[in-house]
Amino acid sequence: MRKLDILKNVGSSWVSLGVNIVIGFFLSPFILHRLGDAAYGIWVLIFSVTGYYGIFDLGIRSSVIRYISKLTAVEDKEGLAKFFNTSLATYTFIGLATTVATVITSRYVGSMFKIDPSFLATAHWLFLIVGLSVAIGFPLGIFAGMLEGLQRFYLLNFTNVISLVLRGILTVMVFAQRLWSAHGWANYGSPSLTKFRSTRCPCLPNSSHPDRMEVCGPFGFFGNG
Repeated sequence: MRKLDILKNVGSSWVSLGVNIVIGFFLSPFILHRLGDAAYGIWVLIFSVTGYYGIFDLGIRSSVIRYISKLTAVEDKEGLAKFFNTSLATYTFIGLATTVATVITSRYVGSMFKIDPSFLATAHWLFLIVGLSVAIGFPLGIFAGMLEGLQRFYLLNFTNVISLVLRGILTVMVFAQRLWSAHGWANYGSPSLTKFRSTRCPCLPNSSHPDRMEVCGPFGFFGNG
């Protein structure tokens, strides 16, 4: 590996770590303040539970890194293609199994964790969304493993930084939209806007439940239903 590649890999790793720390440091209290203790607790609980899905990886990611590097070094293109296809098929099966488990478990998330009835709908959708995103990540994760096996850490870190920044921006925008909807539209009381809110955005907060953190969308996963 060239010296320049080493510097790019190491430097990008530190940048990715720094961005992750900074965004997490500012975004976590921001989300906590907007959601409240109870809703944020459910948020953390579900993300923690779905984090155990990583057990289903079964060490395949490490195998991908090792054999992609080895087969590339000996220029075994046929072996590389076979290994890639096998790994992708295995990851796809794991992803499908995880999807089924998520769909079934999401129906009983309230009884499993004794969640307050007012948060059941939110917990159900949040568990479903997060679980499905993890399931999709299994077959897609093989490409990240290939980049690691090819020692292209700077590409992986670059995409990670972009993902973290976009996630942070979108999260802030969603909560900002909620605040603008709550304090902007609600203050004007226009009949047309009121009708629009009740028909097109049923999950926007209303005057009878000002403490509910819900946003306009098909899932309303930031709210308590």
